[in-house]
Amino acid sequence: MHNNNKKLYRKMYISAEEFEIYINLVNQVICYPSFTSTSLGDNYIPKKDTPNKQLVKLIIEQNNCKSVVSISKLSEYPNEKEYLFLPFSFFKILKVVRNLGNENNPHKIYLLALNSENSIEEMILEFILNETDNLDPEGLDMLCLTNDGNSIIINPNLKYHN
Repeated sequence: MHNNNKKLYRKMYISAEEFEIYINLVNQVICYPSFTSTSLGDNYIPKKDTPNKQLVKLIIEQNNCKSVVSISKLSEYPNEKEYLFLPFSFFKILKVVRNLGNENNPHKIYLLALNSENSIEEMILEFILNETDNLDPEGLDMLCLTNDGNSIIINPNLKYHN
């Protein structure tokens, strides 16, 4: 399932508030609860869905990560050399670089993909098993654990339902 030591890329549009969240989470571990599509090349630019969003480029070191798989042979666009991270893959935010946030000069977020042996995943799993009944999956973008491993930070845009 894993793929040696390649750098993978993902470009996406996010709000200024979401970008600030990444800045504040440098050296923290985050978890994306859905599949995360990436590619070997960084030429792809996604469609901008709203005018107030900024372009960011995720640069992911995946050093033999076990939660990513190449899906190029299955993809409708095999030239994108697409790789897919499984749901609830974990990443450490290494560095965030603020640029113009446009197509010519996107912000950059450097991530390290973590393998499943990390004990931090047990906390996320416990949280998911105990708390997901109260979460609206449409609003669930990112989970984060603090460095001390004792608390979970949830994206402030997360929607709860009663």
